[in-house]
Amino acid sequence: ELFRRLDEQQTVNNAELDFFTKSGEVRHCLVSYEHISLGAQACLLWMVADITLRKETEQALQRNTALIKLLQEVSAAANEAEDVESALQFAIERVCEFTRWEVGHVYLLARSEKPQFISSVWHTQDVEKYAAFRALSDQIRFSENEPGLAYKAYLTESPAWTDQVSRDLHPARAELAGRVGVKTAY
Repeated sequence: ELFRRLDEQQTVNNAELDFFTKSGEVRHCLVSYEHISLGAQACLLWMVADITLRKETEQALQRNTALIKLLQEVSAAANEAEDVESALQFAIERVCEFTRWEVGHVYLLARSEKPQFISSVWHTQDVEKYAAFRALSDQIRFSENEPGLAYKAYLTESPAWTDQVSRDLHPARAELAGRVGVKTAY
């Protein structure tokens, strides 16, 4: 594109172009140039400014703004919801949309002598693709005797994430997750 512009235009000011370094890293740049003459010699005067940091900062700001909007929407919906499940359904749909996750599942902790995780709150972009995974997950009642990411989060009282689904999910879910393409869990 740069060379096409060179042929077509005498002057270009602040064109945003991406360049690749030898290592394959992308650098975002502002490029300005002008055809000039020095005596009888035709020359090209260039100015290139690396704006990669500015672009990354803009993207981070946009993501943070979107995250704040998500939190505001979920908070408002939670305050207006008729019940907990409606609030959680709204939340999981918005979180999956924000993160571009195809499937999301909310766990609720059942209050009893021993902790049990139950849930019927789901978001799936492709209902048919995840139907068996969802049905199996809804049948399983997690407890302290059964391994899994949900129980790990309960024990540590903090979010848990894995990219080792076959190792960290409940064994029955892990096998099916692999078949439908679930690679990470949070």
